[in-house]
Amino acid sequence: MNSIQIIILMVMPLISSLLSLAFRKLVSFVISLAISSIALVLNMYMFIKALSGHEFSILTLKADSVGLLMSEIILLICLLSIVYAYSYLNNISEIRFKVFNSLIYAFAAASIGLAFAQSLLGMLLFLEVSTALSAMLILYGERKRKAALATVLYLAFSVVESIFIISGMYFLARSTSLNVVSLEIYRLARMPIPIRDLTIASILILIGFATKSGILPLGILWLPYAHSEAPAPISAILSGVTIEIPFIAALRCLIAFSFSQNVNESIVASTLTIIGLLSIWVGIIGMIFDKDLKRVIAYSSIVSLGSLYMVTASSLFAWQTVSQLIIGLSGMLYYLTIHSISKALLFFASGSYLKKFKERNWHKLSSATRALPITSLSWVIAAISISGLVPYTPAYNAKHFMFHTITGEILDLTEIPPTIISISLYASGLIELIIFIGFTLISARAKSSVTKIPSLMLTPKIILAVICILMTLMIHRLDRIFLLIASKLILIGGG
Repeated sequence: MNSIQIIILMVMPLISSLLSLAFRKLVSFVISLAISSIALVLNMYMFIKALSGHEFSILTLKADSVGLLMSEIILLICLLSIVYAYSYLNNISEIRFKVFNSLIYAFAAASIGLAFAQSLLGMLLFLEVSTALSAMLILYGERKRKAALATVLYLAFSVVESIFIISGMYFLARSTSLNVVSLEIYRLARMPIPIRDLTIASILILIGFATKSGILPLGILWLPYAHSEAPAPISAILSGVTIEIPFIAALRCLIAFSFSQNVNESIVASTLTIIGLLSIWVGIIGMIFDKDLKRVIAYSSIVSLGSLYMVTASSLFAWQTVSQLIIGLSGMLYYLTIHSISKALLFFASGSYLKKFKERNWHKLSSATRALPITSLSWVIAAISISGLVPYTPAYNAKHFMFHTITGEILDLTEIPPTIISISLYASGLIELIIFIGFTLISARAKSSVTKIPSLMLTPKIILAVICILMTLMIHRLDRIFLLIASKLILIGGG
């Protein structure tokens, strides 16, 4: 029965994908939306059951609490993106819109598979399918030639990331005498693997997934362009889903490797920390100097994911007690969740600004706040939610959890002072808050009459803004839930 529920959950978006092509635009839109909404409810039921100890698995797919949390985010953001796109892409033909919907639903199914995958081969396959589907969606961007160039860059670096992951799999397969299909992370956590091979494999796999998450050394070469040139609903998916799920895959692998006695913790931890630190500061520079509104949000995603990869080093390799490890992991998952919701909301808001003013330079949007007050309010809510500087917000608690793991142990491993890590985390939130709130203030300079936004573009923003507010109101309960999720992740990933 548990395996059937996983199959149903993954098949329902595929059914929606097929139905999107089968009927007329409005009919397919409503039917596929209804089916995906049912999948969203089923996923929530499975998530609640997983928190209470139930297991859902089939072959090498395991729908644990972490995977189900991510799949809930995937289904929610993809669903809202389709609703948003109905009005946003009103200038394209019916067949192109139906293909657009179909691709998003298929992408959701592939991303769910990546969230559930427990084998390296499964992770790689689902990653490649989701990459191909999302690349086709970037081509729907308004600036056709630039969207095509962004797609080429995206696919080119996807090939590079695959080479890194496959190379890591080669080292593991050679060292364990397992075939590629048998490289399951919970099995690798219990196998004696030579320290050299395991360390090299860890770094190769880490860089591969980091490239897909859009951070240094290679991800920054494609992410600002792909996220800014894609249409707003796809930018929301790219920033709210595409870069987060590879982080979960990398986290699963690193948990398993960190529990092995044969990994060189110093090298892996140093690589994680340096990648994270550089991503934060390069992303901050991009946010400060770039004037393209969507690229500023994209650089913010690099900052946020860089923070998560950086804290992974101290959480997994410099922990002193199990409780400290759990707190660090819960903080990362906590922040990842609010990041997904807030970044999707920011891109939905940016789409409304661009649709109204046909202007990307945020310095020139002097009347945006007064013209689109509800959109601007949702923008402010997202900015506060993601910064982690405002007390009693989820991101604030999440960063507090992450700070808890930054101790002197990380200095012994990486020779990087914990003060630098802490300052980088503070700086990332401060710059995000200043720039996003600063945009709202700058865009309120000129007077303007209120512009009516189509309800199907407004509804997704209201839903995500309400979720941010509800998460704030439920903050103490969420603290406990994410601590529980983190403890279960350790049991599955590290044994």
